[in-house]
Amino acid sequence: MVKGNPKIIEVQFWPKWKATDSTNCRFIEPDVFIRTIDFDLIIEAKKYDDNQQYEEQWKNELQGYRNEYENDEKEVIFLAIGGIRAEEVETIMIKDKTFSIVKCRWAKLLQEVKYTFKALEKSNGYLSNVDAIIRILNHIIEGFGIHGYMTGKWFENEDFSKLTPIVDFNESTQSLLKYNMSKTKVS
Repeated sequence: MVKGNPKIIEVQFWPKWKATDSTNCRFIEPDVFIRTIDFDLIIEAKKYDDNQQYEEQWKNELQGYRNEYENDEKEVIFLAIGGIRAEEVETIMIKDKTFSIVKCRWAKLLQEVKYTFKALEKSNGYLSNVDAIIRILNHIIEGFGIHGYMTGKWFENEDFSKLTPIVDFNESTQSLLKYNMSKTKVS
C-alpha cells in the first residue's frame, strides 16, 4: 500500500484546516495528522469500536487536507480507528482524486500490540533497544486496560491436554444420553 520513506517529519494533534468546499462552517479538525517524507497520514479516532465514524466527516477532512496541501503530490492515507461498521479498506473520491480509508477496531490494534509485545519479549537481549520498546508496548497495553479493554492472557499459555475430563463419555453414557434424547419431545 504505502511505499517510500516512513520517517516522520511532523505530528499535529487536532490541526485546524480551512473548511472551503466542505459541509463545515468554520474549520476542519482531524484528530491526528502525521507527515512523513513520502506520505501523509490522517487519523480519525472514535472512543468505541462500533458505529461512530461517518463518511461525511471523512470527506470533510480529506477536503480540508486538500485545502491545506493542494500542491503536494504525496500519497494520503486516512486511518479510521474505532467507531466502524466493518474492517475493510474503502475508497472516497474528492473532486478528481481517490483516497483510501483504512478502517480498524481498537480491539484489533490491541491484538497487534500484544502480538508484537510477545514477539519482542522472546527476542529480549538480542537487540539493544528491545527493552525500551517492550516497556512502551506494555504501557500501551495498560492504557487499553484503563479504557476497559481486556488485556489479560486468558488461556493462551495453558496446556489443557493433561486435564482429566469431568464426565467420562464411555459407551454406556453415550447410550443413556441417546435413549433420553429419543424420549424427549422438542416443541
